[in-house]
Amino acid sequence: MLATSSLQTQILSYIQDYIEQNNLREGDRLPSQNKLAAAAGASVVSIREAVKTLEAKNILTVKNGKGIYVKDFSKNLLSAQLEFKKEKESFLELIHIRKVLEKEVLSKLIKNANAAEMDELGKVTAELMRKYSLGQKQTEEDRMFHSLMYRYCHSEVLNALISSIYDMLIKFQEYPLQMKDPFTGTIPLHEKLYFAIKERKIKRAQAINNEILNQMIKDIRGA
Repeated sequence: MLATSSLQTQILSYIQDYIEQNNLREGDRLPSQNKLAAAAGASVVSIREAVKTLEAKNILTVKNGKGIYVKDFSKNLLSAQLEFKKEKESFLELIHIRKVLEKEVLSKLIKNANAAEMDELGKVTAELMRKYSLGQKQTEEDRMFHSLMYRYCHSEVLNALISSIYDMLIKFQEYPLQMKDPFTGTIPLHEKLYFAIKERKIKRAQAINNEILNQMIKDIRGA
């Protein structure tokens, strides 16, 4: 069975090994997604996402009602692996940039946010934690939490910069890294971060935020 970490990389390697071991060439057919999933010990959804990625990179082609076929394996697979590595490195670089910017965001937020804005951030935090405790998806609340942080620092330039970085990170998560509900383990830290913000403790808030981002970095490096 494939490990849960670095799933896309492992499925990519599994398909590579399958093609090489079976001496498949351009135009040859692969097993169905169900059979690939069973053989790889992965879910059909994970196989489907990996196949879509490989199709986008011109390694495989999917013919509706007919199956999955090799398109241009030898030329494109290595470049796909190298591209995936570069994409991970870009993701990590963006997180490091986010860490620098959010340090200033938190300083301005704690100095400038009024009581009503703190209350609104608190309500979003409470809903975030409620869904987390119930095992429900918290993506919307997580994004709203950070959006309010950026808005209530009351710096248009800083808000625009960090929001742009945040949006780029979300796009990386969805494609090509194809991460579903990533970094769930950092959610409890958001509550601690909110209380530090509410208590107007700048250094504590910055330290907790760094803990969140460092955990993200660790998760990405392990992927």
